[in-house]
Amino acid sequence: MDTPSKQIEAFVTVLLAAVASDGVLTPGEAHSLREQLELRHPFSEMTKLEMAALFDSILSRLRSTATEVLVAEAITRLSFDQQESVLAVSAHLLHADGVVSPPEEEFLEHLITQVSLPREHANMILLSIVALNRDTLSR
Repeated sequence: MDTPSKQIEAFVTVLLAAVASDGVLTPGEAHSLREQLELRHPFSEMTKLEMAALFDSILSRLRSTATEVLVAEAITRLSFDQQESVLAVSAHLLHADGVVSPPEEEFLEHLITQVSLPREHANMILLSIVALNRDTLSR
């Protein structure tokens, strides 16, 4: 198991890769990501400048190294529980706008194969996130 700082960086790496998986990281996606992180320790204790520095560092790595390589490396740094959470938060971020693009769907499918969760367990997480984000009252 890695140090807490490496786990923090790994967690954010996967989430940034998820929201940028369609080739674009919009300000709205970055804002949603920050909101999700601010609900969790240790991110809730970070200043905006610390969070921005963390994001900038990881985004720089994502621009210079294949995303698949960085995500695979990041997953190995996370515990089972952290892998559950990073899968759920990734799925939530990608489903929150109600539209999951083919590259985003591919990212989630690939992420499922990389985490050490049983496939059925990972699928249940995704199904729960889809249900959570379904806009059933608009029908």
